[in-house]
Amino acid sequence: MKNFVICLFLSVGLYSCSLQKDGYRSVSSIEEVPRELSEVMTEQVKLEISSVVDSIFKLCPPEKCIFIGLGRSPAPFIVEMKKRTENVLTLPLSSFRYNRFEQDLSVDEVALLQKHFSNTFLDLKKFENRTVMLLDYAQSGSSLFAAQQYINDYLQENLEKFDLKSIALTTEFHDPDFRMLDPSEQLDKFDNRIKNIYEFADFYKIENYEIIQLNEQGELADLLRLQYFDDYAEYGSMLKEGWGISPHKNLKYRELREILSSKQKTTNCLTLAREIIIH
Repeated sequence: MKNFVICLFLSVGLYSCSLQKDGYRSVSSIEEVPRELSEVMTEQVKLEISSVVDSIFKLCPPEKCIFIGLGRSPAPFIVEMKKRTENVLTLPLSSFRYNRFEQDLSVDEVALLQKHFSNTFLDLKKFENRTVMLLDYAQSGSSLFAAQQYINDYLQENLEKFDLKSIALTTEFHDPDFRMLDPSEQLDKFDNRIKNIYEFADFYKIENYEIIQLNEQGELADLLRLQYFDDYAEYGSMLKEGWGISPHKNLKYRELREILSSKQKTTNCLTLAREIIIH
């Protein structure tokens, strides 16, 4: 029987808050994205990041959970979470789509992957009797659920009791120019990512997962689709060839951390989260 999947549709008061006087900037193409992080990290983007983290902590309270960000895409959420709890870490893992059904790893590759886990999960005692929550920005969920399989195997070998779950952060439409199209063209280009996540979860036999759908009208959704934050993640890209090697720290990560650590301006924005339970 399928688990209950909670989709949190986040909507920030874009049209009623004081930030609106500066004008809402929708990022519709890579050419329009400012190069400087300080330009991208508007008060609105910071508010949206904070709202997503609020929802993550609602699903899994920090005092009961260990959070693991997969790869580079969750970078802004990992930084915000680390401001509030020590139970957060990043697992460098890129383009991970290996699975037991189509592209399984060899015995030697699994051993190398588990060594990579050991190099990252240095204090496994903290995982005992807790919920281990994986976090990723997902277009289909394939990388997230593939990683969940192998991490589950690793934890089963090393812990007596734990609960492994995952959160797929997603936006509904793949095309950044979607909102610029007329209704007839929108129907042709509609890409139901949530449906894709359900299908990949079934394919990978994953039941313990949640979906958080980001505010589609927000600046943050555009930036995530364009993979803007990848260059500011804690670690660089980590492909299979790098397993077993200590990952290199990304110098730009400090810049993202400093900007998100700066005091936010007070606004009149109200953050609303509407929960829909899907059977």
